[in-house]
This record gives sequence, structure tokens and C-alpha cells, in this order.
Amino acid sequence: MRAALLSSFLLAAACTGPSEETGTPQADCEGDYDVYEPGMEIRTTQGNFYLELVSATPDPPDEGVNDWLVKVTTESGSPVNGGTVTITPWMPAHGHGISPPDYSGTPTAGDGEYAIPAFDLIMPGVWEFQTLITESMMNDTVTFSFCIEG
Repeated sequence: MRAALLSSFLLAAACTGPSEETGTPQADCEGDYDVYEPGMEIRTTQGNFYLELVSATPDPPDEGVNDWLVKVTTESGSPVNGGTVTITPWMPAHGHGISPPDYSGTPTAGDGEYAIPAFDLIMPGVWEFQTLITESMMNDTVTFSFCIEG
């Protein structure tokens, strides 16, 4: 019995322990998440907007400092200029986000693009990006997630 428990413990440690190549913890990326692709587009919950992740630095998003360029268009494809885009990174498996919690995009030269300021993903794993888009009197949300490998 003791040997079986020890074997189970060692097997669990081997599955979640450090990578042999890097010596750092491996990402715990179980469950559903989106696969990052530059230019990926996601429709908001109520269908009022489309959010395109134009680019990410690093590419793909990773542990550490990230910054993104997003584009917001209406349902009909018109760029949303003068709106607001706020992204809130959240790690559901651990029940925490980062500090500060929200990152508001700065409009760029036009075409509905917003530069999301640098944010620090503090650990590997699945991160959700809860996003609020506002234009005039209209609000809508979208949540997408990525496996941050570290």
C-alpha cells in the first residue's frame, strides 16, 4: 500500500514538475482555450462588435510582459473609432488576475485599432481575457483565453 501511494505521488510530481529542458514549471493548460493566431477575430456576446487581435508581442502571448494591438469593428464591418476597449486578464484555475486589473486601449491612427498597454502575465497556465467594448451608448463583452506556456 505504501509503495502504491509513493508511486502515485511520484507520477503526479513527474506530470506537473519542472521541464527537463528548462528546469521551469510546465504550463497547466487543461480544458478549453483558444489557439492564438495573429488576426484572429471574435464576435462579442451580444453580436454588436467584432474584436480582432491584430498582433501580440510576444507572438504568441507568453508569460511576462505582453502588449497587443486590437481592432474593433461593428457588426456591419465599420471600424469603431472613439470607443473604449478594456481588457482584464484573469487566471480562472487560480482565481486571480494581475495588478492593475484592467488595461484600457489607446486609439491609434484610425481603422478601429487600439493599442493595449503592456501587461505582465505572471505565470504559465490558461488565462482569460475579459474584454469590454463601449461605443456611444452601446456596451458589449467578449472573453477569450489562451494557454500561456511560460
